[in-house]
Amino acid sequence: MTWRPRVRALFFQLIHVLAMVGRFVWRYRRWWVSGCLLGAFVGAGIAMLQPTRYRTTVVLSLEPEVFNQNTISSLMQVTRGYAQVIASEPVLDEVARAKGWHEDGATLRRLVHAEADAGALVLRISADGATPADAQRIAHGVTMYFIQRLETDNPRRNEADRLHAVILTPAMRAERVAPRPFVGMGLGALVGVGLMVPAAVWHAWRRRTRLFTPREAERVVQAPTLGVIPR
Repeated sequence: MTWRPRVRALFFQLIHVLAMVGRFVWRYRRWWVSGCLLGAFVGAGIAMLQPTRYRTTVVLSLEPEVFNQNTISSLMQVTRGYAQVIASEPVLDEVARAKGWHEDGATLRRLVHAEADAGALVLRISADGATPADAQRIAHGVTMYFIQRLETDNPRRNEADRLHAVILTPAMRAERVAPRPFVGMGLGALVGVGLMVPAAVWHAWRRRTRLFTPREAERVVQAPTLGVIPR
């Protein structure tokens, strides 16, 4: 078969390329280690400079007053609209004034996040805070304000469009989301190694026509070294 020699040649070319890459990686192994350690150190330092932030999430189930299979898809769109409204600055400004908080709508806009689960009438309201208590306060306050507004608006809606919110998961626990030194270390290590790659390629390109050690000379001329002239 005529294709067998071509396949064999491609196979040996692939082996040759892999061997060259392996030699390149092994030759500059100190560069990779140095870049990894330096990048991890810098990444951890940058991560530790971030302020401490905690996050808690409230999960709400929006249950229709009258279950109708034909209106479920439209109610899902309404749920996604609620997620956008909850996290909007005007609504959060109203929440801050109603609750007597010192934060304004612009500040809460950076701290509150809301999203709707795909294919379900479920809302997730997350809030960040400098302490677990702040995160729980904001998440619980926004959630209760939304539930009150929802119940107030229900009498003005059609019976098929009325929704009632049920809290599935309250704001009971807040997890620290920043700083994350280990995440910073990992990202910094990847960036450090990535920066070392072009530096190593440039260094290898400079060395392509030079011989710096007797072993390199022996590999090129395929003969042993008889002597070295000192500088």
